[in-house]
Amino acid sequence: MKRIIIIALLAAIMLCGCAERATVPKLEIVFFDVGKADSFFMQSGGDTLLMDAGKEDDGEYVAEQLRKMGIQTIDHFIITHFDKDHVGGAAQIINEFDVKNVYQPEYMKESDETAAYVAALEKNGTEATIITEPCTVFLGGALFQINNATEEYDYDPSNNSSLITAIRHGEVNLLFTGDIEKERINDWLNQHVHVEVDYDFLKVPHHGKYEKILPEFFEKVNAEYAVITSSSKNPEEVETLEALKDAGVKYYLTKNGDIYLESNGKKLTIKQ
Repeated sequence: MKRIIIIALLAAIMLCGCAERATVPKLEIVFFDVGKADSFFMQSGGDTLLMDAGKEDDGEYVAEQLRKMGIQTIDHFIITHFDKDHVGGAAQIINEFDVKNVYQPEYMKESDETAAYVAALEKNGTEATIITEPCTVFLGGALFQINNATEEYDYDPSNNSSLITAIRHGEVNLLFTGDIEKERINDWLNQHVHVEVDYDFLKVPHHGKYEKILPEFFEKVNAEYAVITSSSKNPEEVETLEALKDAGVKYYLTKNGDIYLESNGKKLTIKQ
C-alpha cells in the first residue's frame, strides 16, 4: 500500500511540474505604426518593456497608446541606438512614465534628440545601463539577451552599434536587430552562438534597406515571421521583400498599421 501511495505522489509531482511549464506567462508585443521608425511595447507576466520610441513627433503617439493600455510603469526601456527615429520620443516617455531601467549602447550619436534624452534621464534621476557586454533581462516568462557591438565601425557607426536583442520565450525565439547594416550583420553571422539558433521571428534590420548579405542572413535566422518598420513615404526595398519570400518568411509592414504579436511559449500568432 505504501508503495502505491509513493508512486501516486511522484505522479502528482510530475503532473504539477508539467502544468507549471505549460502555464508560462504569455508574451505580447505591439509594433507601433510610427512610420520609418521603431517603437515596440512588450509585456509578460505583469512586466513591461519598451524598445525605442520613434521620432520626436512620435513620442506623443507612443505615450497615448501606452496610456490607453493602462500602462503607468515601464520596467525596462531599451534604446537600440541614437538615430533620431529610435531615440526621438524617448525624452517624453521618460518624463511621462515611471521608467525603472534604461539600457543603451556605448556609442552615442550627438543630436538634439540625444540631448533631450540625456536631460530627461537627469531630470528624473534615472541612470542608463550602458551595454558593453551581453546583458540578460527577464520579462515575465521571457528571457532577453541584449547584445552589444563587439567592434568599432567606421561606416555608419550609429546603426552598426545597435543593440541586438534575442528573446527566448519557452520554445519560441525572437530576434530584434535595430538598424544593423552589412558590417554588423557579417559579424553576427560569424558568431556561431547566434547562428546555431533557429528564430521564429525577426525584426528586419534598418527598415528593410537591402544589403547583399541579407539572403544569407535570412537563411541563417530561419524565421517564420518578420516585421519591417517602414512608411509609404519611405518604403522598404523590393529586393528585401523578395529575399524574405525566397527564404519562406511571412512578413508584415508597420506602414499598414500597428502589428500585434503573441507567444504562448510554443507558437506565435500575429495579426494586423
